[in-house]
Amino acid sequence: MVTKEQALSIVEASIAERDSELLKEIKILYSQDNESAWCFYYQSRAYLEAGDSSQQMVGQGPMIVDKETGQLIELGSYYSIKKAMQSYLRYKATDQMMSFSEFLKSER
Repeated sequence: MVTKEQALSIVEASIAERDSELLKEIKILYSQDNESAWCFYYQSRAYLEAGDSSQQMVGQGPMIVDKETGQLIELGSYYSIKKAMQSYLRYKATDQMMSFSEFLKSER
């Protein structure tokens, strides 16, 4: 079972792999979890600290970490955290013969 702290480390490692400087400029925030996954999102520190909307990051979506496998799933801003987590629960209840991405497309 992946703990919340381990899930956060997975998210941090993924962001650092893409852009190590970005990790210094953002704050990763825990959002919620359910029996299947942890969910995080991130926002710029400058925006969170000062509320300056010109510093707000847009386009990034929820980052889901599967509690069983540690698999990271990054979604775009099209998906709200609530919708992403509800969809992931439904996905985990299936035979999972398709990827989560394909599953999301089939729900549209």
